[in-house]
Amino acid sequence: MRAFIFGVIILLAACASPRGEQGASTISDPVVITFQNMYWGNETSRWLVPRDGEGRYADQQRTVTFHVSAETFDRVRELLRPYEGHPFECQRAIADGPYGHIIWTSREGREDHRAQWDAGCVTGDADDMFTRLDAVMDLLGPLRDAGEARPTLEPDASPR
Repeated sequence: MRAFIFGVIILLAACASPRGEQGASTISDPVVITFQNMYWGNETSRWLVPRDGEGRYADQQRTVTFHVSAETFDRVRELLRPYEGHPFECQRAIADGPYGHIIWTSREGREDHRAQWDAGCVTGDADDMFTRLDAVMDLLGPLRDAGEARPTLEPDASPR
């Protein structure tokens, strides 16, 4: 009987899809993906990535605008698809570290989903999430660096 139960467990595990291959998202098609980076309750930077148009990166020193094509947006979205409409799972092990949110918006003012990430997470989806975020930043960083920068007007204001 134990062999039968063990066999059923193995079959069920084989049929389960890993996080990266989950089914379609349950949220509307986003037109903007926002990355909000935080530390000790303060926003340190924000990326605004539209479906096709002017992207924006802002931190305490500067605001940079840059063009985001529909193809680039689709690549960013595909990298983050496992977390679109699904929570980020982790057990926080390190208390003092950056954290933030990925926000999917389908139309102006409507937040369809928010996934929180936390650099203090060392279990669960942490490795997968951080690998995906690094890939997104590798894609967006050169666009930001080639964009048009201007100083942030109010140093105490959170970038928006």
